[in-house]
Amino acid sequence: MSQDSRSSPVEPLSVGNIVSSGFQLYREKFQEYLPIALAAVGWSLLPILGLIVLGLIVAVIMGASQQPVAGAGLGVLGFVAIIVLAVFCSAKSLANSALITRLAFGELTNEPEALTEARRFTNSRKWSFFAVQIWVGLIASGLVLGVYIIAALIGFALFVAVGGVGGGSPNPGLMIIGGGLLLLIIVVAIAAFFWLSARLFGAAVPLAIEPQILPLQSIKRFWSLTKGNVWRVFLVLLITFTITLPLYLIAQVISIIPQGLVLALVRDNPSALAIGNALSSLIGYAVGLLLSVVVLPLWQIIQAAVYYDLRTRREGFGLKLRDR
Repeated sequence: MSQDSRSSPVEPLSVGNIVSSGFQLYREKFQEYLPIALAAVGWSLLPILGLIVLGLIVAVIMGASQQPVAGAGLGVLGFVAIIVLAVFCSAKSLANSALITRLAFGELTNEPEALTEARRFTNSRKWSFFAVQIWVGLIASGLVLGVYIIAALIGFALFVAVGGVGGGSPNPGLMIIGGGLLLLIIVVAIAAFFWLSARLFGAAVPLAIEPQILPLQSIKRFWSLTKGNVWRVFLVLLITFTITLPLYLIAQVISIIPQGLVLALVRDNPSALAIGNALSSLIGYAVGLLLSVVVLPLWQIIQAAVYYDLRTRREGFGLKLRDR
């Protein structure tokens, strides 16, 4: 685009502009970001392939040597190696995903960065991205565990209150109140999930863009930026997911069709049925991977657009948005 088209002063974006800017950049840069997304998904796939190879090797050794102990020992050592590989591959995958976010942010702010420089920056922080992922997982797990404990305690208290322990006749009024409370807990839990998703959606974005920031600082940074804008961020997520929903539905249909064909054609042949189910599962997994490669750049771009908007609203920093 020409420099004139980028000269409009910075201003906060509407929810619609965030999504439309993201999709516009996605269309323009799809071919450039696709290999990066392929690398990100490929790194996440590598440990699974390693686990399959390990299983085959252990099976061959145990069958050839007739020594289950030796095969089991090799399996344990190999499994430990796979765990180490999975950690490394996860860090590399997250770094590639963050690379798309960094490149997209540069495009959105008319300060494009060379791919080699951006890759060097994000790759140097791959372990920090992994740490952010761990912290986000712990926070989400803590919320789920807390809701589960509260629901269990309330459920047990209601069970006792309606006569579940003493064997007395249940109190209809208490049962209605209990059902209402459990329904309220479910609604609150769903709202809490949406709220937390918005607060942590771009937890790694500051780490991908800002210098001299640590994993926990990145989470706190995005958390602070989303203060007062939680439901705007959630609305962006909802709109983006709704627009991409047909892709997920198509992928689901493509995954189900082979399973139906297998059941219809070879249901009376156990061996063929097992092979057919394995092949249909493999097809479904491949379709899922392909969808991940296609959709990943869009979500990383949306992260960059949301981060841009939040910084503009909270800090009013002097950036200029590309023509949208």
